[in-house]
Amino acid sequence: MHISKGKGQWIFNETIDRVIERTQLLLYALEDVDYIVLVGEFSESKYLQTRMKDKFVNQILTSLEQNQELLGAVLIGQSATAIKDRVEKYTYGIAIVNHFKPGIHSENKRFQIDGHE
Repeated sequence: MHISKGKGQWIFNETIDRVIERTQLLLYALEDVDYIVLVGEFSESKYLQTRMKDKFVNQILTSLEQNQELLGAVLIGQSATAIKDRVEKYTYGIAIVNHFKPGIHSENKRFQIDGHE
């Protein structure tokens, strides 16, 4: 059976719409995302890549084959037994602080940074 590209794309529209919607929700929740890396077999779909690039201009990375280090990291990360221990020469930390909510947070947790609680 042969289905032309134009007529066959509708098969994937619902799935791709959900991928785009979920990605938008994640970007809204995470705020500071510079790039989105498409991985997995479905990410090889040119139609998915085109739709994602149309929606998330300049954020989509698709060609893992051109970046072998990234491809290797993705492949190793998918194997739970591949990584036994991680010891870094240097570590970098970040602090994340929730906004103080009276009645929810204890008063001894209240502090201000640049005039903001």
